[in-house]
Amino acid sequence: MSFEVMEHIKDKSEQNFNEITFFNESGVRTFAAEINRVLKPGGTFVMTTPNANSLLALERLASFEPPVLFRPHVREYTRQEVMEIFADLQLIRYETHNSFFLFQRNPMDGHQIFMRNGWSPEGRGELHFCIFVKR
Repeated sequence: MSFEVMEHIKDKSEQNFNEITFFNESGVRTFAAEINRVLKPGGTFVMTTPNANSLLALERLASFEPPVLFRPHVREYTRQEVMEIFADLQLIRYETHNSFFLFQRNPMDGHQIFMRNGWSPEGRGELHFCIFVKR
């Protein structure tokens, strides 16, 4: 299990100037490789991490605020990024949840904006919740 860890992982130490100037996901990719290494075939990995495409992040962006859920995070990831980073594992369940900010606002306000514009509000919760198995 890994709950609220991935977003705190920094890159490995830089080997050259290009690695200093760009976030290259080396730390989180090492994290994913180690999870894959220690899981037995058929083993289950459960994780959560903030959703960079959450309704809250998009609302903040539209209000000219930083879209991150928590500023000390090294990096927050989209669903596509999480799936690509853990591509060696098979996803068996994915959903999003609202947890941290649910009581500070009415989550239906943002959903109404999405619906008015014909956008899908699906998968816009603040947290990715994933269950993977090792093939």
